[in-house]
Amino acid sequence: MRILHVGNVHLVDPLRAHGHEVIAAFEEYPALAVPGVPFDVRALWRRLPFAPDLLLVADTLGPQALPFGLEDVPVPRVYYAVDVHMNFFWQRYYARLFDLVLVAQKDYVPVFDVPARWLPWGADERVFRERGLARIHDLVFAGTVDPATRPKRAAIVACLRERFGLETFGESVEKRLTWEEMGALFASSKIVLNESILGDLNFRVFEAMACGALLLTERIDNGLVDLFTPGEELAVYGPDDLVAQVEQHLGDDAARTRIAARGAALVRERHTLGVRMGELAAVVEAGIARRDTGADVALAWGMTAHLASVRGLATPAVTVPTAAMSLRAAADAGDAEAALGLAEILVWAGQDDAALAALAEARERDPGLLRAWLVAAEVERRRGRHGAAADLLRGGQAAGLAVPPDLDRRQVERVEDQLDTPPGQRRVGLVDAAEQFHGGGLGGDDPLLGPQERLPQLRRGGDGERGAGQPPLHRRLAGFGVRPCVVDGLGPGGEQPVQPGQAGDLLTVADLDQELLADHAEEPLFHLLVLGADR
Repeated sequence: MRILHVGNVHLVDPLRAHGHEVIAAFEEYPALAVPGVPFDVRALWRRLPFAPDLLLVADTLGPQALPFGLEDVPVPRVYYAVDVHMNFFWQRYYARLFDLVLVAQKDYVPVFDVPARWLPWGADERVFRERGLARIHDLVFAGTVDPATRPKRAAIVACLRERFGLETFGESVEKRLTWEEMGALFASSKIVLNESILGDLNFRVFEAMACGALLLTERIDNGLVDLFTPGEELAVYGPDDLVAQVEQHLGDDAARTRIAARGAALVRERHTLGVRMGELAAVVEAGIARRDTGADVALAWGMTAHLASVRGLATPAVTVPTAAMSLRAAADAGDAEAALGLAEILVWAGQDDAALAALAEARERDPGLLRAWLVAAEVERRRGRHGAAADLLRGGQAAGLAVPPDLDRRQVERVEDQLDTPPGQRRVGLVDAAEQFHGGGLGGDDPLLGPQERLPQLRRGGDGERGAGQPPLHRRLAGFGVRPCVVDGLGPGGEQPVQPGQAGDLLTVADLDQELLADHAEEPLFHLLVLGADR
């Protein structure tokens, strides 16, 4: 099979090992495909040396693979959503542009509204394997340990460090391990501790077991016991038996070794990346029904680009204008959710009047869209128009928003009273999340560039790829006047929230117009976005 692959590089060699001819877009066409930067897959398709049989786009850690124009790809389109437990809020939109979604987290399969099936991750057997090393570490954990962002993990680590001398590795960005280092660590450890984020079935499950260590992991659903039997191939713990599980397995060498050996054998047989890519190929060869995605493109792509930027997984300088144009088109077609998404972008950019106009569109088309009322109320509150904010809250209720029967009306009254916030007093607003862009664009001193000009500059700046252990990226969003943001593009959950930019930091409407100009446009796009005028 001939495959055009965009995204997770760890899948390429296992696919090739099955005899498939794979074009890795990021590696072979870096002028057209850059992680974290939306690109038109149709332009890439025209330059390929052969016609592929499959387009495979795979979720990756850090800047995402975000090709668009998928509706014109003439072969089956498959998306592999790996970190869906962290990214479902935007991946549910992107999934609508594909024929099939493969989901690494079993519990999320039924919540997609497109054809989806479970395909767990697996171990890369070239790196994670038994190496015949002495097991010199009793109990280890490899991964970020930060009480501020991972309080549960930090508490577990602190407890086991005090009781059993748990050793930690790669606990910060500066100390992060390479895959080779992690493989060697697991292969020289007796017990590897694993902690789950939001109940995820993570890489560490497969990798630690493949190296012959006993995996001690959280007791979760999400497919864990479909793949492995606790007490037979791995050990599990909960809040009440964590210490007891460690004591048991450190104190019984024979049982620990036996369980670890069974786990390693099972992973080698059934749960490597090679096995997974064989399963993927079998699904494709059995036939994938093609979906007509044309009607979903404007909303699905617009929300994908918008929310991936919010998550810090795409370069806003390119992605945000793309999202705004797509959402404007969907809103013009009558989609209330698109008008709301566009309003969130405009709020972040300091365009309050335009945002309120878009929110009014959203409410007119769908009066029951709760967030359209709440965001508009928050915008008015920030502008000091407390009466207008209160009217919006009451209007939303009058429009038929669901109110719990046991709601304490005094709570509502207290919320409305808080709209009379004294000038200068800071409150956490409903729109803050829409402003928390974790990523930035090019350096603040760079001139405004079109998307085609930005790609080589992004590559020269090294933002497309970054080796483990390098410092976070400090960027400024060109054309939007946003203060520097911090992105840790390679650490699981390493993205840190940043303070939202204040209105005083933003550039003028004219500057935003210039940033949103379409190629060869004769008038500022800003006015088209707000007014919905025909182009």
